[in-house]
Amino acid sequence: DYPTHIGQLFFFAKYGYNAIVQNWYNGFKLFQFYPPGWYFFAIPIYLATKNILFTTYSSVIIMLLSIFAAIFLLGKKEGWSITKRITFFLLLFGNTLAIGNYIRLGRVSELFALTNLVILATLIYIYKDKKLDIWFAILFGISYPLLILGHPATAIIFQVLLFSFLITRKTISDIIALILLTAL
Repeated sequence: DYPTHIGQLFFFAKYGYNAIVQNWYNGFKLFQFYPPGWYFFAIPIYLATKNILFTTYSSVIIMLLSIFAAIFLLGKKEGWSITKRITFFLLLFGNTLAIGNYIRLGRVSELFALTNLVILATLIYIYKDKKLDIWFAILFGISYPLLILGHPATAIIFQVLLFSFLITRKTISDIIALILLTAL
């Protein structure tokens, strides 16, 4: 999948979002059949470095580090040792399937969606017994749209966790805030 993603990232930088790429066979509409989330994430790196391969591989490293940071924070909240946190990360993203899919094959859009899913799941876990505040709104307001843009199948799976979080809210203000955050 790397060549396709690299090519679409190049076309995104050259032609813009949802443009017609005319010099590729008979032309095609960019992002007509593929979610654009990772491309929005990677384009600032590409514009800064002007190196498409560096952008692609460094974005994978940034996403894996973000997942590790979220798992590290989750483990801290749960009281896990550092060894347990690292082991949990390696069991999820250091196994044969994950390495094959995200590093060897280059399924960067799925990894981008999983990054946002892990961040959102950690955020929901941290706020499961707390009242929602501005930090929740900011982090949720950034990660939730990126999850939807990243990979629709992962976003659909997240709705189960989100609904579970919604029905456990104790105050009506939290319920309304959560509904408004998901509607925006």
